[in-house]
Amino acid sequence: MEERKKGVMFLSVILAYYLVTRLWGISSGMNAYMDYDEGTYLLMARMINHGHLLYSDIYAVHPPLFYYLLALWLRLFGDTYVIGRLLSLTFGLLSVIVAYFTGKELRDWKLGTAFSALLAFDPLMIHMNTVVYHESSIEFFTVLSLYLFVRYFKEKRPLFAYLSLFAAGVGSASKFTILPYLAALYLVLLLATDERLWSYTSGVSSVLFSPRQGGVILLSYLFMAALVVVAAALFPSNVVRDTLIVPGLHPITFLDQRISVGLLLIIWGVLVIYAFRLSYVKKLYTSIVLILKRWREAFLLASFVILGKALVELPLGVLVSTSYMNQTYFEEGSRYPLLINLFNLFTGVLSNLRGSSPEFLYSYTPLLLLIALYAFFRLRHRTSLNTPLANLAAANFFFYFFVAPVLPNMRFLYPMVLVFYLLLLDSIMGFSAPKRKFLASFTVLLLALSVLDVGFMANMPAGKLSLAWEPHTKSLRDDLGVYLNSHNISRVNFYSINPMTAYYLHLIEPPYYVDNFGLLYLQGVSGVEFLNALRKENVSRVVVGTWAYAISKGDATLMRNYGELISALRNTSTLEFAESYSDGGVIELYRLQNLSRNLTFSTFGGKLSIFINGTRIGLFHPLTGNRSFGERTVISKEGSGYNVVFYSSNDSVACTLLPLDRGFSLECPDVDGFLIEFQKEPVLLSNGIPVKMARNSALVACLGASFRICGEKIEIKGDSIIVKGNVLGVFLTY
Repeated sequence: MEERKKGVMFLSVILAYYLVTRLWGISSGMNAYMDYDEGTYLLMARMINHGHLLYSDIYAVHPPLFYYLLALWLRLFGDTYVIGRLLSLTFGLLSVIVAYFTGKELRDWKLGTAFSALLAFDPLMIHMNTVVYHESSIEFFTVLSLYLFVRYFKEKRPLFAYLSLFAAGVGSASKFTILPYLAALYLVLLLATDERLWSYTSGVSSVLFSPRQGGVILLSYLFMAALVVVAAALFPSNVVRDTLIVPGLHPITFLDQRISVGLLLIIWGVLVIYAFRLSYVKKLYTSIVLILKRWREAFLLASFVILGKALVELPLGVLVSTSYMNQTYFEEGSRYPLLINLFNLFTGVLSNLRGSSPEFLYSYTPLLLLIALYAFFRLRHRTSLNTPLANLAAANFFFYFFVAPVLPNMRFLYPMVLVFYLLLLDSIMGFSAPKRKFLASFTVLLLALSVLDVGFMANMPAGKLSLAWEPHTKSLRDDLGVYLNSHNISRVNFYSINPMTAYYLHLIEPPYYVDNFGLLYLQGVSGVEFLNALRKENVSRVVVGTWAYAISKGDATLMRNYGELISALRNTSTLEFAESYSDGGVIELYRLQNLSRNLTFSTFGGKLSIFINGTRIGLFHPLTGNRSFGERTVISKEGSGYNVVFYSSNDSVACTLLPLDRGFSLECPDVDGFLIEFQKEPVLLSNGIPVKMARNSALVACLGASFRICGEKIEIKGDSIIVKGNVLGVFLTY
């Protein structure tokens, strides 16, 4: 009874910490760099509540469980993004509670407390439990499945094995990132039905997690490095240099480099056989025969997986649309190539450390500390790994890193991480070390994580970390909403590239096109095709924001398709409203038209920006004395012209921008001049001759474009041009 009271007391403290950290996160506002997914799921849930069907009316790339749970949640408690985030908080809260009982079943209340505390203190889940993402539901179904997995091996009751697979099967109807865990769980439970199969499996995991494995890996890398050097010396060609690399130390940038991954794995496999004196051919043959003989058990276990998935996906997905499987599984499966996950994960870690941005590794911290703690105790004490958990961890490692096309991101790998959390915690508690040492070690672990949590929560919203955060997101959206209201612009037939803007401002857009990332990236729809599709849906206005510009800096497909979309908007549509801040936050409203123009303008980085043929040429802002007005800029269309307000840190100036034939004029009565910043050093021409200074007007050549600037006095200084006077003219030349 005393132990039960202690467990309840510690769990209560953990839950209190959980609620404090999560409720803070939920109320911390919006982040345009990361709330695309939130907006997608919230907007889809709203559309479901309005009678639209996923996969038929709405293009969706994930299975239906989370979407429909979110729709029901919003219907019951209110349709706001804060209410939506509370669903993730609830899933996470249940996960912490189930984690306690999982550890308690595996060993005792102390392990339960440690496991639940690790989930509550995990900085990754502090974030995931406070946003409308699938990950909190995946966390819950994984922990629930682990609880039933532990019960099965403790009590040897097949019912718990079936329920464990059923829970993971239901979880897989939320997001596909749990599928590698589900495959590993199924394999381990199947192998556990036969003593010989189980002994072979346990032997494999004991080899993989042996302390000697570190030496084997190090030796493998030494041999691989030597092979790369010899090959480059013998065949000094670009093909050899680009193909033969040391995976994990060198980024894998194209598929032919998987040859190097295969070579490294072969070297590692040969060294493992040598180091552990393995005899595997006969065991492998025997294992295949035994598995085939146990087809009934295999079928029965699989039936519970299928049942869990079918209860959700059959009525809400398969029977709704013939394209369901293609949208949710086949297109997602092509997103990331096989075999390279582990090595690109390792490369990313090293890159962040070398690049002086270690905060990017915040999500790895709990696992790194646990491994360090395990190694610390292993120096002087002995322990044994829990066999079922070790087998499950090994199987997860194999499926996540070498079979599944899952991005090597911690939130996508989290089901596997949870298995390793439990395995390491149980192993640490199995050491024959003094209780004081355990208590001190876990206290240090939790203190380190709590300090990380505080730093993460305090500094990320303030934009002090390298992690992407846009602190002005809500105010930008609110300002756009004010403009729409003040100009009596109907919110029907809109489209926002970031769905969170559409959700927050209650813009009504065509349901099928909510997830433009899925269409532009996974389906490969071009930007022009996408914009033409919106026109066919009678979309009248398109909202572009911070996320669209950030995502277009990704891989080649994203740069091409999103770049085409944004350029087509600029060159064929009319800008009605735009606002930007110097820290990168931006929002723009375009009215779709069939115009054709080469010189366009907007705002970016808190300044007025000019584009020629879709390429940004320069950034403009006014100057008055020693004051520079480049912290924030707001552009709003009024009649045939625009009101433009430039802000400094404590002041502002109002200007009038008039579109003219082949250009525009900017009149600012209260300024001395303008500063134009170029991405590349411009050339100033007067009467065709390069000059440093000109009066009235001068031709500027930069980035392959030529345009004329008019003002009282034009002076070039490095990468910038200073224009004196309170009227600036910019005209495209042909």
